[in-house]
Amino acid sequence: MAKPIMLTAGAIPVIVALLIAVPLITKPDIPFSAANPNDTIRIEYTIHQLKKISFGVTENVKAQKTEILLIKNNGEVEYSVTKEGYPQPQIKSKLSEKQIRKLTALIKETGFIEIPSESFPIKD
Repeated sequence: MAKPIMLTAGAIPVIVALLIAVPLITKPDIPFSAANPNDTIRIEYTIHQLKKISFGVTENVKAQKTEILLIKNNGEVEYSVTKEGYPQPQIKSKLSEKQIRKLTALIKETGFIEIPSESFPIKD
């Protein structure tokens, strides 16, 4: 038979694991308390697929494909793609108020901050 001390020593890690796991399982992923009705957001996410072009001595980098996702504070979503310098038709959609609140809370909880667009000039 196992000694009671061994059973107690073996039960301690199990109890600690349960104390850690239960709150992680039962709580919602994103607390909406972080979102404030006065918050305003504007998200622009850009992906560039770049290709290096060599002209002998010099090299140039050109975007083969550019994807831009823009989410405005009122829930408007715009997705645009540019392939080989030619813009494709823009896709527009709308997010619900609940989704905007959830996104705002996620950004505030994970530490994203607003970066002024003036600080990064756009180059052609």
